[in-house]
Amino acid sequence: MAVLDAKLEMSDAQSIASLGASSAVTSTDILDFGTHKNAWGTAITPDIGEGGEIEFNVSVDTVLVGASANVTCNLVTGTAVASGAITSSTTVVSLNIPAVSAAGTRASVKVPSGTVSRYVATEYIVGTASASITSGALNSYLSLDHEKVD
Repeated sequence: MAVLDAKLEMSDAQSIASLGASSAVTSTDILDFGTHKNAWGTAITPDIGEGGEIEFNVSVDTVLVGASANVTCNLVTGTAVASGAITSSTTVVSLNIPAVSAAGTRASVKVPSGTVSRYVATEYIVGTASASITSGALNSYLSLDHEKVD
């Protein structure tokens, strides 16, 4: 498990094959923004970005195959990591990627300021009951600006 990534990338062509209904998998990388304190030594929420909101981006690397299965991509945050996953995670924002989305399909959403804790990852969940993903791969990352979505 990588904990720090200079590219702010949580998944790079991560396979989500065999992801069944209501099952979840966490991104291969978890970003660690470290601990921050104010001038009085009190712990504060990491302030990432350039004083504004950042973007949570997901793109399809390899077409997702699965009958009527949608994948919900949650940006999750928390204050501790155990066994390669964020414990007691909180969902900040979500994106839905429909199955059979072509490679290169992108989705992007703003992350509200002050909503992330020390650790940040992506959680993938199949959102359709009794559906599953049989093959496919996704990328997820943070950026400072809105990506052009075709």
